[in-house]
Amino acid sequence: MTFFQPMRRHDPRAVAALLCAAAAAALFAAAPLPSAATGFAPADGQAVYVAATFRAIRHKSGYPGGPKMTYDMAACEKLVVKKEKAGKRTWTVVDLMGNDIRLQGTWPPWMFKTQEECRNEIARRGEAPVKKAGDVFTLATAPPPAKHKN
Repeated sequence: MTFFQPMRRHDPRAVAALLCAAAAAALFAAAPLPSAATGFAPADGQAVYVAATFRAIRHKSGYPGGPKMTYDMAACEKLVVKKEKAGKRTWTVVDLMGNDIRLQGTWPPWMFKTQEECRNEIARRGEAPVKKAGDVFTLATAPPPAKHKN
């Protein structure tokens, strides 16, 4: 046995399968999170309509120490994506009053390109359940079903 032995040949089918699996994993990891219903993944500067009512949005006064005000925004109102981080499941959107609203979580199934699509989805399955913490809106999970004792 010598120190310099010829390199062992690999099975070409195994090498091809490994390369295909690596390429598929890279493509899947780099893909944005599309909506399950519409395939819509909003990008920066794009208009979006969300099938959820947002309550107690803080309106920023233009004056230091100015009046503090909150308002509610109905579902399917136009929002514009200011900053999109689909990989982190975070979207900062701007409403018609010019305020930033931060959405975190699995929002793409509730996001639509048009107001009509949004309203149709609400008619089909209702509004998204929303909870708020500070200025961040997330999807509320439904409580577990009650267990019945027989």
